[in-house]
Amino acid sequence: VIAQPTVLWEKSFGTAPFSVCTAIASTTDGGSLLAGTWQNMQGEFCYQVIRISVQGEILWSKLVGNGNDNHCKAMAPAPDGGWLLAGVSKDISGNDKIYIVRFDTSGRLLWERKYGGPGKAKCAAVLSAPDGSWFIAGSYDGGAGGDVTSASRGKCDYWLLRINATGKKLWDKTFGDA
Repeated sequence: VIAQPTVLWEKSFGTAPFSVCTAIASTTDGGSLLAGTWQNMQGEFCYQVIRISVQGEILWSKLVGNGNDNHCKAMAPAPDGGWLLAGVSKDISGNDKIYIVRFDTSGRLLWERKYGGPGKAKCAAVLSAPDGSWFIAGSYDGGAGGDVTSASRGKCDYWLLRINATGKKLWDKTFGDA
């Protein structure tokens, strides 16, 4: 016999025409941080971050990157208890860039940066390193330039980017073969 799980609580978060949660993480006090993409009534997409208590009550909620086509794809905890969110944002020429947003534990925006080159960059995952730097994993399709030191070798390659604790690019590598 398999025991049926007990639902402790159930809540719905988000408003407007479109809200999707793409990442969740637990916090040190037993609560959670939800991250995803939210669309406003004008059709613009931005990152949405919601911090909830262990009972599911909203402690704070933030929208970042409004006015562009921004889609949150991943999240990772920072060594200081804050959070790094990563995803994709279109630039004015329509190319996708990796868009990184850093929050502290109270939801204050510390910094935000975009990374990419003349081609299209996508983000799939983020990972904090023991020294406080970050690894950003994704893909890139295009030529060298901007933050990309080597052109993609085929239609689309893996792209690994390492940034320091304040978002400065340390290095990047593309992996793939034509």
